[in-house]
Amino acid sequence: FRVIIIILLAFIQGLIIDAFGELRDQQEQVKEDMETKCFICGIGSDYFDTTPHGFETHTLEEHNLANYM
Repeated sequence: FRVIIIILLAFIQGLIIDAFGELRDQQEQVKEDMETKCFICGIGSDYFDTTPHGFETHTLEEHNLANYM
């Protein structure tokens, strides 16, 4: 009986650890998207790097998130 409880606890612990790992992966993906794509228009930073002012100017001045809140 104790062996079954230990196995079930290990299974539940594995599910919890896996869920937190998945949440961490999702947060990293969102962070990467925020750093490489404009949140407002969705255009990637690689396009803006070919323009004179660049991606940072676009996201800080033209499409600043604070202006949309």
